[in-house]
Amino acid sequence: MNRVIRYYRVVSTDKEELSLVETSRGYRFVLDVTNVVWELIEAEYDDFFASVVKMCRVSWGKDLAPMEVRIQRSPPPLHCVEAFTRYFKASVEFAADENSLLFRKSDLEKALPTGNVQVARACDRIVDEYLAGLEGAQITVKARAKLVERLPSGEFSEKGIADALNVSVRGLQRKLKDEGTTFKQLVDNTRRDLALQYVKDSTVSINEMAYLLGYSEHANFSRAFKRWTGVAPSAAR
Repeated sequence: MNRVIRYYRVVSTDKEELSLVETSRGYRFVLDVTNVVWELIEAEYDDFFASVVKMCRVSWGKDLAPMEVRIQRSPPPLHCVEAFTRYFKASVEFAADENSLLFRKSDLEKALPTGNVQVARACDRIVDEYLAGLEGAQITVKARAKLVERLPSGEFSEKGIADALNVSVRGLQRKLKDEGTTFKQLVDNTRRDLALQYVKDSTVSINEMAYLLGYSEHANFSRAFKRWTGVAPSAAR
């Protein structure tokens, strides 16, 4: 679900915003269309959520069902409402104040039987590079792609990344600030995201993880990982 959110721009050029919100009841997957430019037809809401649930069932198992479905579109005829309920295996609220799917925490936190860490990591890199190459792509996306490429070599200074993006250091700082982050935060978040992938891959040792993330000392990596997750990388594995 987090990958759907992160890479949604690959399949959409409009201004929908996706988010995954943890609540006391479960995880709420939200489609915010407040800033959408193009006028949506109501069937687009149906198609989007049907596709998301279908994708999840292919990866997770055919019995996966959200706890509830909320859609802002107007209610369809009664026989269609029944079809919605059968498909989602859940109650569907129409004319709702948001577009969302609510999932049980245990369902979304379950390891996917179809999961493959190496393939996922390779795909992440390909999509990061693709997004970075899009005209008008955010500087955060472009800088992240350069970081992923350079972390193992240890050559990922702020000036080096700025040079790779053909901007000045001050220009990079200004653009990152406009997007609500800093170079330090971007490095930390990128390392964290990669570390959470590597720790699931038994073929990558803890020492290799430190190297791949650009840490010169294993201890520095372990401290950072514990700050991100609350536990040491060996304990997480």
